[in-house]
Amino acid sequence: QALLQEASSLLIVTALCGAGAALTTTADAAVISTPGVSPSTPIAIPLNIDGVYVNVVTGVANGTFGLVPGWDLNPFNASALSFFNPTVPAGSVYARFPGGPATPGNLPGGFVVDLATTWSSGAANFTVVPGQWFFNSGNYFGFRFQNEGTGQVHFGYGKIEVGATAVDPVRRITELYYEDQPGVGIAIGAVPAPEPTGALLAAGAAGLMALRRRRQAA
Repeated sequence: QALLQEASSLLIVTALCGAGAALTTTADAAVISTPGVSPSTPIAIPLNIDGVYVNVVTGVANGTFGLVPGWDLNPFNASALSFFNPTVPAGSVYARFPGGPATPGNLPGGFVVDLATTWSSGAANFTVVPGQWFFNSGNYFGFRFQNEGTGQVHFGYGKIEVGATAVDPVRRITELYYEDQPGVGIAIGAVPAPEPTGALLAAGAAGLMALRRRRQAA
């Protein structure tokens, strides 16, 4: 019984060590950030017919098709902001806004990209319609992709900053995230769970030692 009580106490302490991650739900625990993509190291979307090809898992991005094996996303175009599909998974891979046009939508925070999502490609819509994109703003898009390492389909989302027009040179991907578990949905705004800091781990260990000393004194 003493061992069971101590094990329970250890679980409580461990939970307290993770208190800093309380804002990240259990469902978000497997969210992965595409390596190398951040607001300080964005992926530029060139104003041409090729745009940029992006591999979500590796973070490799290039304007030349053959230089990005297993590419998953391709925003492009010199006269609009358009999205081209890879050959897999079959069908389109960019999330539509429910009830909106059959084009990739600008999705609100909390929107879940999952098996119930409908998919599209084509140009982002900057007119006054549901799911419209906005100028001089960051816009969130959802997607699905096939992990070339496993052959399984995952869901993700990204953020694209747009300037004063759809072809403003300020056009770049500043965030890319995906759910590490195949077939599991991801909410717009979900981010990777932070690791417990050294201070929290130390506090947890100290709390457990104090608990043991009190038990021995009793």
